[in-house]
Amino acid sequence: GNGNNILIEDVIFNNNSASDGGAIQFYAGSSESYNTVDIVRCNFTNNRDFFDDDWGGSAIAINQGHDVDITDSIFDSNLCADNGAVLLDYCDDVRFTGVNFTNNNANKSGGAVYFKNPRVGDNGNANFTDCLFENNHASLKLNFDRDGMGGAIYLAGNKFTLTNNTFKDNGALGALCSGGAIYSQADNVNIIESNEANEKEDII
Repeated sequence: GNGNNILIEDVIFNNNSASDGGAIQFYAGSSESYNTVDIVRCNFTNNRDFFDDDWGGSAIAINQGHDVDITDSIFDSNLCADNGAVLLDYCDDVRFTGVNFTNNNANKSGGAVYFKNPRVGDNGNANFTDCLFENNHASLKLNFDRDGMGGAIYLAGNKFTLTNNTFKDNGALGALCSGGAIYSQADNVNIIESNEANEKEDII
């Protein structure tokens, strides 16, 4: 699939489930893309990804997204068999502004947000501004062959910027867990102004 100028505004997504993308899934494949996706003032609560296939997104899964904005939205108590309440695969120019992530759990990595496969040839940047990450966890079930990475955020190779965010009581679990708040493989990490952190494990 593909699409341009997608707007989802003032919608409540509650108690939805799917094998990937419990409430919303945009999957383009290798030759197409979703350009300019805006998700504004939406509430995602108690959604579930129930299939263990190494993808995920208990609330949202987006593949091949360019220019993605998630603004003034809430993600609470979403549960993923894989990675992230929000999974972004081959995406770039992603912005989270004024988003609250609370009580989200992933059985693998990225309790709240999981970036997978940054787009080749693009800047792959992700920006988080004025967001709250509280009590999110990776590797919820303590499967010690699946060590949690990134209690709040997992970033694979993305350049990213964090401005005025709060991280509180997030955790990555497992014998070899990493990144109580953020696990990053990024080459460029820019942390600006007052990013408060109070973590159960190492922060990044």
